[in-house]
Amino acid sequence: MTKSLYKVDEMRYKVVEHHNKLDVSLIHGTAIHRVILKNSHIDLLIKGFEDISYTSSVLVCFTAAVSNRENKTAPFFSGLGVSTKLNIPLISIADPTVSDYSVGLAWYAGNEKIYNLQYEISRILKDIFNYLKFKQYILFGGSGAGFACLTQLMLIRDIKLKSLVMNPQTSILEYTIPSVKRYVTQAFEVDCKSLHFDKELAKAIFERNNIVYQIDVNSFDSSSELIYLQNSTDWHVKSHLIPFVKNSSTSWKRAGNCSFYNNERLAVYMGNWGKGHVTPPKEIIYHLISGLVDGKSPIDLLQNIENRLLAFDENADFFDDQEFDLEWDFDVVVKDNSCKVKVYSSALKNIIDIEYAFYLIVDEDIIVSKKLYTAHNIYQFSIKGYDINRLSVKAFVKLPNGRRLSKRKRVFI
Repeated sequence: MTKSLYKVDEMRYKVVEHHNKLDVSLIHGTAIHRVILKNSHIDLLIKGFEDISYTSSVLVCFTAAVSNRENKTAPFFSGLGVSTKLNIPLISIADPTVSDYSVGLAWYAGNEKIYNLQYEISRILKDIFNYLKFKQYILFGGSGAGFACLTQLMLIRDIKLKSLVMNPQTSILEYTIPSVKRYVTQAFEVDCKSLHFDKELAKAIFERNNIVYQIDVNSFDSSSELIYLQNSTDWHVKSHLIPFVKNSSTSWKRAGNCSFYNNERLAVYMGNWGKGHVTPPKEIIYHLISGLVDGKSPIDLLQNIENRLLAFDENADFFDDQEFDLEWDFDVVVKDNSCKVKVYSSALKNIIDIEYAFYLIVDEDIIVSKKLYTAHNIYQFSIKGYDINRLSVKAFVKLPNGRRLSKRKRVFI
């Protein structure tokens, strides 16, 4: 790689060099801090640390894929606009593989010179946190940078971490083969002219170098929080989001039209921001990061976003996948000669165009009364003249995409 593609000394920031390990006592000013390792280096742009305190949140930004890498000069830093807009201290990390090789995307997964990059980044973040004792980190990135954020949620323990990711990859192996091949052949000098390159070859290289190449939600620290924004028409839904959700040891639940959560700490929002792999509007990003800084929960923030979008007549399309459970139930209350049925759920009130239907049934299959689909979740049957011990009620919920759910209960006094 030619030197013209890497010119850290020509950037407008002071450059501070550290040998083998970041000297955290030197990071109070705004500068590029270059950690020089045995065979490589890591560049960090650190900004806004002059007045940091125990109540401060620090934004940690990773950079997504760099297009036309061969014509651009490294290092590449992201997050300056967001940190300035929100007045939040920033650590922006340049991917050394993208800086040193002719690749635009390397997932912060390392290369033959620094195969333990993911762990080095964890160590640096821990050292800064332990020295300055501030409130929390907020990790931020999209696509390949989102993968880097999720990796750190797996590796870092005992530090308050929150993360906002947008259309992330959750497995390097499930990205496009040409991009993975370009990364592997450049960063690890694999001669693929004589080898058939496929996922198994890439997987073997990653495992040999102890590289985290697939995100495991079950490995996140128990205190970590995550907001996962995903554009609904992006191919990443099927290849990255759904496998991420399926791999969870606990179920994901629906919170509204497009929002889902797991254990209150992890939340997913399915957006409708354009066609394909596009990011959400900046206003949403600003709102979410500000909310994380203020201590609001991921699912509360996404519900707020969902309601805000509706208020501005920008309703995201209803998203349905059976990996996301809809928790609902209904009550049956008998009084005099009537039977009142009411469907309830914390999520149903947040779903647009949902409908309900009810059957009154004698014995196993004799339908004696119906209430066809309406927007009302309550209905009252007359049960005069029926043997109550033979009655049951079946309640139906019809989702906006037409999928029907049902439950049945016996009628008792």
